[in-house]
Parts: sequence; structure tokens; C-alpha cells
Amino acid sequence: MRHLIALCGALLVVAAAACSGQKSEPEAQAPAAMEQPAESAAPAAATEAPALEVGQALSIEGTMGCGHCTFHKTDDCAAAVQTADGRVFILDVGEDHELFTSRTDGKAVRIEGTVVDAGDPPHLTVTNYSIGS
Repeated sequence: MRHLIALCGALLVVAAAACSGQKSEPEAQAPAAMEQPAESAAPAAATEAPALEVGQALSIEGTMGCGHCTFHKTDDCAAAVQTADGRVFILDVGEDHELFTSRTDGKAVRIEGTVVDAGDPPHLTVTNYSIGS
């Protein structure tokens, strides 16, 4: 019984030392190269898309999809384009428009238009377009 009590006491001491927050000797000697300094992270502005303004003329290329079913950006089905950088644009066209009816084909498109809503996702009125294969 004494051995069991001594063993439990030793385990408590080891557990308390592990929880103290001090690094063990091998961790304390870890090379500094393994640590990544905060300043080495890429700045957020470098990965963000440029800001859009309402009324801004825009030309984009990307892949057609549905704003609701494909890209999960709208509450209802809508013609949408995803550009190479992953940004999704909603095309403000009627349900009888070719871009709406072909939205699930996944074809490459080139869209020229004007920003009518600069939110997330941005909305464009279409002034010219071409549908590829």
C-alpha cells in the first residue's frame, strides 16, 4: 500500500510540473528556425481583392455557375461568375437571359459590366459578354 501511495504522489508531482507551463529541456533547446515570427506572415492587403465602387466599369473572366446552387452566395438561383482568384460576381440578368439559362453549364465566360452593388458578393449589370466552351 505504501508503494501505491508513493507512486501516486510521484505521478502528481510529474503532472504538476508538466502543467506549470515551463518548457522541458528538449523543447527549450528547439532551434529558432522552427518558430515562425509574426512579422513573416503575408500582409492581409496583399491577398485581398481590390475594392469595388458602384458605377465602376469592370471586365472579368471566369467560370459560370449558379450563385445559389454552385457558389452558395445568394438565397435564390442567379447567374454568377467565379474568377481565377476565387471571387464570385453575381450577374444581374433576367431569368430568360442566356447567362441565366446557361449558368449551370460551367463554361468559361468573359463579362463586361458595371458594378451596381459592391457588397459581398458584388453584383454587375452586363453590358457585353461572350461564352466559351
